[in-house]
Amino acid sequence: MAIRRSAGTCRSWRRRGAVVVIGAVSLVTLMLFGALAVDVGYIAALTAEMQSTADGASLAGASAMRDGKYEFFKERALSIIERNQKSQGFLALDDQVIQLGRWDRAAMTFTPNSGEDLNRDNAVRVVSRRNKVPLFFAPI
Repeated sequence: MAIRRSAGTCRSWRRRGAVVVIGAVSLVTLMLFGALAVDVGYIAALTAEMQSTADGASLAGASAMRDGKYEFFKERALSIIERNQKSQGFLALDDQVIQLGRWDRAAMTFTPNSGEDLNRDNAVRVVSRRNKVPLFFAPI
């Protein structure tokens, strides 16, 4: 005597493999979005730390100007950058640009010093770049 299956059971039996495929695709997609969130969050945090480092370095350079020691503005700025970059795990100072110049409040522009009288200058600009950010999941 043959056992008859109902029509509903037969359809669900054929669809059972589709659930596994959909589950696997969904899991991979969720993992990719999670990895993207971690890497983008890390880049945002690193950008904020680099901005804080550049701000601190420019303030340190400006303090040398306030003290009348214009020749030491770069050393003071570099000491702040070195301290902060070592705590962030980066040792290279290749991408740092430290300039002495004049800030025009009316035009809101910075004009770098072209080697003339340093006593005219009233501002220090520090630009920090990081081109090689070690990401967690992007290499995968």
